[in-house]
Amino acid sequence: MSDPVSQLERPAHEPVIRWAVYEDISRLEAIPDIWELRDSNLQAFQAYRMGRLLWLVAEVGGRTVGTIWGELYPEHDRSGRTVHIVSFRVEDAFQGQGIGSRLLRTVEEEARRRGRKVATLFVAQDNHGAIRLYQRHGYAIGGARTSRFDYRDPAGRRHTRVEEQYVMHKSLEAEGSHPLQHREPGY
Repeated sequence: MSDPVSQLERPAHEPVIRWAVYEDISRLEAIPDIWELRDSNLQAFQAYRMGRLLWLVAEVGGRTVGTIWGELYPEHDRSGRTVHIVSFRVEDAFQGQGIGSRLLRTVEEEARRRGRKVATLFVAQDNHGAIRLYQRHGYAIGGARTSRFDYRDPAGRRHTRVEEQYVMHKSLEAEGSHPLQHREPGY
């Protein structure tokens, strides 16, 4: 994989978007509710290492404050034309600072560089802030679905969350490509 982030020096408070490394799995658990993805994170890291998943994180002052995955071969479209945005979170205290927009743009740019023509995602119907963010970035609601998500809490107990979601999509062909510096991520 190539690094979608310019490696220019930045002040410590400036958000840095970079490829995930294994240590990010435990760092991300400090973000509220992300521990729900503990099992998924381990599986996703293997898919990331195999080149089937894009995984970026946002850091501020050395602290991991956000994450986004882009599935390159999602279950609903194995054609190689689609990237499916998954596990997109920014810690509450860091929302509204453009970090989520930078994560989303960066994963879209990398997906476009890899030949993806469409981006899709699922979002909770009651997550109005996220829906507005996606719409500002050109996503449209194309349908609805019910999602069931099984997870373990920090004590190891199993839970199930059922969520009503919108299915959103965006063409990646209309956007202009931005010049990026690329390098292999550090697994």
